[in-house]
Amino acid sequence: MDLERFELAVAHRTMRCITLDELDTYETGEPVLVKRAITASRAFADWRPETLRRDYGALVCAISDDSRPGNNAKPRRYQQPLRDYIDGLEHDPGDGRGPYLFHTFREASDPLADELVTDVMELLDLMGFEHQLFRFYMGPTLSGALPHAHGSAANALVWGRKRWTIYIGRDPERHRQLVEAAYRDYPVGSFAVDWFERAPAELARKDVVMWECIQEAGDVVAFPAGALHAVINLAPVIGLVTEETEQ
Repeated sequence: MDLERFELAVAHRTMRCITLDELDTYETGEPVLVKRAITASRAFADWRPETLRRDYGALVCAISDDSRPGNNAKPRRYQQPLRDYIDGLEHDPGDGRGPYLFHTFREASDPLADELVTDVMELLDLMGFEHQLFRFYMGPTLSGALPHAHGSAANALVWGRKRWTIYIGRDPERHRQLVEAAYRDYPVGSFAVDWFERAPAELARKDVVMWECIQEAGDVVAFPAGALHAVINLAPVIGLVTEETEQ
């Protein structure tokens, strides 16, 4: 499949881009791309399919076989050891319909925590995040997530490349309609590759505020609670996302 058409061509509003030295200028009400925020972490150097398979292969993870997160719908998921998932990626057809892996945890004692969570938590403390839920993720080219919303979040990309679309309605009623449409038009069984074929261009013509960016390895994307967001992976990806929770 031709990746070029998924590259960021025309952005409704380019996401603000800052460096670690500029974190004191971060405003929590707007998405931001923090460049090279985790390049000094051990995970940035070590997390690759072959090393994860060797060191954490027995870790049982959740596998999603579509792109619909489970906020307002029952997700299509099953359990699988990390090594089996990595072995299966060798046969991924690259059509955007391959399985996406997640491993969710809250405690810093988790097997994966020591290599990245400490670095990310220090960054998030500076950005004002609290009560974090962590999700390690891994996915093939053109996998991704359909539009969904939750608490304030930050996504640390260790390996690969992503395209983001983040959007909100211009008033609460319009935003409610956008959330309903996201789940109605792309229910369980749908894929991000289909949404990105046409939806970002359509949204740019509607009454929404929209931000887009390309996230490179080492970057962190952070966005406010309630913002709808979708992502498509432009290369195989490995990373960690954290969300604020109630407690």
